[in-house]
Amino acid sequence: MKAFKTSLFLTFLFLKGLPVFSQQQTTKPAKSQHNSQHNPCGFDHLHHKRMQVDSVYARKTLEFNKKTSKIGPINKVGQGDYRIPVVVHVMSDGTSLTQITDEQIRQAMRELNNRFRKAAGTQGFGNGVDMKIEFSLAVRDPDGNCTNGIVRYNLAGNPTYVASGVFYDVAGVSDSLLKSFSVWDQTKYYNIWLVSEIDNNNGGSGVQGYAFFASSHGSYEDGAVIMVTNFKDPASSTTAHELGHSLNLYHTFEGDNGGTTCPLNTTCNLQGDLVCDTPPHIRSASNCVVGANACDGGSSSNLFIHNYMDYSSDLCQSEFTAGQKTRATSALTGPRASFLAANGNMSLVPPGTATVDFVASTSLACSGTSIQFYDHSTCIPNTFMDTTFWTGITFNWTFNNNLGTTLNSTLQNPQITFTVPGTYDVTLSITNANGTSSLTEQGFVVITSPSLATTCNPISTSISTLTYGIFQVHLNAMHHYSGSTNEDNLSGLTTSGYANLSCTKSTVLKPSTTYQISLKGTSNPGLFENFKAYIDYNNDGFYRCGGGNCCLECSGWKW
Repeated sequence: MKAFKTSLFLTFLFLKGLPVFSQQQTTKPAKSQHNSQHNPCGFDHLHHKRMQVDSVYARKTLEFNKKTSKIGPINKVGQGDYRIPVVVHVMSDGTSLTQITDEQIRQAMRELNNRFRKAAGTQGFGNGVDMKIEFSLAVRDPDGNCTNGIVRYNLAGNPTYVASGVFYDVAGVSDSLLKSFSVWDQTKYYNIWLVSEIDNNNGGSGVQGYAFFASSHGSYEDGAVIMVTNFKDPASSTTAHELGHSLNLYHTFEGDNGGTTCPLNTTCNLQGDLVCDTPPHIRSASNCVVGANACDGGSSSNLFIHNYMDYSSDLCQSEFTAGQKTRATSALTGPRASFLAANGNMSLVPPGTATVDFVASTSLACSGTSIQFYDHSTCIPNTFMDTTFWTGITFNWTFNNNLGTTLNSTLQNPQITFTVPGTYDVTLSITNANGTSSLTEQGFVVITSPSLATTCNPISTSISTLTYGIFQVHLNAMHHYSGSTNEDNLSGLTTSGYANLSCTKSTVLKPSTTYQISLKGTSNPGLFENFKAYIDYNNDGFYRCGGGNCCLECSGWKW
């Protein structure tokens, strides 16, 4: 068996702490299933069943459809920014299937808002429209106390749930039983239940989640059920898809009879998904292939494969349409109007002063680098967008290197570009109706001069392969995932299969502390690889093993 050798270069710069930069060969990573396909949504079966057995649900749905079929321009249903309070229930089974951190939940909310708000520079920036709808974890619980909007409920003692998760069509606890274990007032909070698996699918392929129309608002079944493995995947658009259903959006292929026949193609606002700017079509395969639409005389599939409500791949989903915005806004200002603060909902109104906390996208960077800061304070609503403003709440950030450079921002989640090297103290002060609170983190950000060119010039002679090489590096707070070496080379991102990431990927290490470097190499179990790491102790661009020569094999180094 042939063994391939790849090298990882780590540059250490001795400052106040021990920052680490990485220079890494890039090869194609093994993708999660959510990156390559959009697994089925459980909406259709449950919605149509509810339409048959629940006369109230059916009546409300038909009344809404009739009303919105007569709505014209979007300004007829409002042009404001709307915010929906959310509570996330993590239904733990005691295994890794339900392991999810608070930070991963906040990141999932951020990704959801990026998609609904068509945020530039994110996966949500497509050719569609800004929905002007945002989601925020609740800050006031049903008893009026401060909350982070996250509830963790232990179901490890329920053998049916542990064995199979939630029942959809095969096995598991019922939907109604699951929701009865942990639920907040469904007229004031949109409830999301994160589960281990659906139909005993072990958190893998199959139904990924489901939700009900706004016709269920306030009833016991209302809310979304999503697998933890999917919810915490930043590349997955499932959460946006399911919350689209919660705002009365059908699948764009509604009426395709399970993917076997074309939906009707006559009066667009009275058939199919009831939206005129999504053409009738058969559900897409899990890819981004552009072709002719056989259901309307040959229009381009570009008109629907990028839509969150289709079944195309997550990789190409990036938009809602103006017609969908009309329906969603009508659902929120109509049957779901009790979610809105303007109608007296206090779920996003802080009951006390903030307990201030914040994080940064990196704590170490080169001058000229932009760093994203996120407010993680409790008792303060947050959509994790940098354009959101809350009535009666102000934010004041100060970034001071104590050498004459001070930067400021009044955004909740600002992006700051540091042009002057130095060690910066960061202060965030938050004022709401209950008072002001603040936090200062000394030496929170270290800005250095751009790193020197290395005297070592690594070269890979196998840059076209996708099956071996380093494609993940994890060290403390530094995490990097590479793409295809060949594609990166062709795009100019890498040279000879290697990328210098010293100004974009970094972390600060503390002296006299042990850290573990975790690497992931070949995605082919039939291949074996050796990894080596080198250190630039004094930031002169020269890799040494103690006093040795550049790029020689190092062993037994100490921190």
